[in-house]
Amino acid sequence: MKVVAILQSRMTSTRLPGKALVDIAGKPLTEWIIDRMKRCRRIDETVLAIPDEPSDDPLESRARGLCRVYRGSLQDVLARFHGAAAAAGAEVVIRLTGDNPLLDPALLDAAVAGFMDLSVDYAGTADCPLGIGAEIFTRAALERAHREAKETYQREHVTPYFYDTPGRFRTGALDVRDHLYSLTRGKVRLTVDTPEDLDVVRRIFERLLPVNPDFGLREISNLYASEPEMFQKNLHVRQKGFKETE
Repeated sequence: MKVVAILQSRMTSTRLPGKALVDIAGKPLTEWIIDRMKRCRRIDETVLAIPDEPSDDPLESRARGLCRVYRGSLQDVLARFHGAAAAAGAEVVIRLTGDNPLLDPALLDAAVAGFMDLSVDYAGTADCPLGIGAEIFTRAALERAHREAKETYQREHVTPYFYDTPGRFRTGALDVRDHLYSLTRGKVRLTVDTPEDLDVVRRIFERLLPVNPDFGLREISNLYASEPEMFQKNLHVRQKGFKETE
């Protein structure tokens, strides 16, 4: 089965505009994500799915040559995913967001393996800190969601239609605890949604990149053990709920 990772991104983030191309250790945030996705052994192709808006032209220009780029609706992100999956010939889709330059390839590979073993339509990683988890679903489930989902939040956030009504799909949880190295949701926040998040992530790269360019969650966990204060600055940030829309 062809496994395609679809990375949704845009330049018009409300809390940190332009973050898709913001510099982290000499490279745009989006490039860090694509680089890490390409290191995954169980991902057959990476697609950057961005809006068909003039403001996102610089993002496409930067990503061309790095991976396939698909452009679609700004607000109807579910339709954008549907089109991106079709263009890539995906049979299994990994949903990733453009906030997460600290994705760990080993964790993603474990998540894909777990999904294949579960024989479900949709599954998400359990107990992950924000910024390193993933959602995985079949192309058939995506086709159904695209046909049936009507609520604005279901279209904007892509996956709620899979799980907000019990029994609609076969769902499961992906146990990736062996790859978290004691990091948990609430202990650290590893996504980039606000200036505080960006500062924390930049400091992580500053500490770990010179030592190991391919650093992952093991190294981040070790850094947390030695310098926990570094990770406190953004813990107060509130994450948007899945029924909240723009």
